[in-house]
Amino acid sequence: MTSFTPVLTYKEAEKQYIAHCQGFTKLPSDIPKDAEKIDINGHQIKTLGNNTFNYPSCLILNVQYVQNGAIENIEVGAFNNLEKLEVLGLHKNKIKTLAPGVFSGLSSLITLWLTGNDITYLEPGVFEGLVNLQYLKLFRNYITHVDAGTFQGLVNLKTLELSINAITHLHAEVFQGLVNMEELNLYENDISNLDAGIFQGMTKLWALALHDNNIEYLPPGILSNLPKLKMLSLMENKLTTLHQDVFSFESERPSYFDIGLSDNPLTCNTSLCWLFDYATAGWLTFNSRHIGFFYNSVPACTGSDIAWSTIYTICGEEGR
Repeated sequence: MTSFTPVLTYKEAEKQYIAHCQGFTKLPSDIPKDAEKIDINGHQIKTLGNNTFNYPSCLILNVQYVQNGAIENIEVGAFNNLEKLEVLGLHKNKIKTLAPGVFSGLSSLITLWLTGNDITYLEPGVFEGLVNLQYLKLFRNYITHVDAGTFQGLVNLKTLELSINAITHLHAEVFQGLVNMEELNLYENDISNLDAGIFQGMTKLWALALHDNNIEYLPPGILSNLPKLKMLSLMENKLTTLHQDVFSFESERPSYFDIGLSDNPLTCNTSLCWLFDYATAGWLTFNSRHIGFFYNSVPACTGSDIAWSTIYTICGEEGR
């Protein structure tokens, strides 16, 4: 039977403890109690049990496996005695489920990494008690739907990463209460429909990524009352048109607005003239990554790309 000995490094001046070893199955016993940063890499730890970590001074804790993952289960109470912890990295493991209360006691946590795991569903209340959490990373999992109450209590959350999952459905009230949200990433999922009020109350949201989904239609008002919104990516969906009433910028129009619409089966007609008007007024732009309108010589009026010259013909002075 092969045994593994962790390669241990302790930087006393920085109070940083690093353990590198591909194969060890439990935490080394000689981690100093006053360690402020603990990195456990290349492990084969399957379960984080109750009171696994007893490091009251720890600010940053990373427990990850860089290739095939290891952690499958996390028991409630695993993170007891980490009341000062600000960053928790659990990425690139094999976590499938997270029980409600599993993060209880981490009231100082600011950033939580759960990327690259096998999570398929998030229990409502699983993040309860993370009152100071600002950055939640959940991309590259297998989440299929997200229910109301999943993010309840995360009043200080600024960035939510749900991209590169398998989400087909988002509850209409899933983001309710996230009043400080600034950046929401939902790209590379299987979303086809969004409720008109799903982003209601996100008055600080400035970036919304919805590209690489199956969205066919955006209901009127879905992006209204988002006064800070400046970047919207809708590339590679199934939109055939985009009506002006999706937005509501009449009361507080941003200084600029960047939109990506390429690789949608948009139909060139007068329903898109509002885009032409806003672009010629100088406050709406089409980023170079979002090719689809500006400087595009494709003559087709319908298809994945729309010629700017065609839009001008339809919506310009001669066209109207």
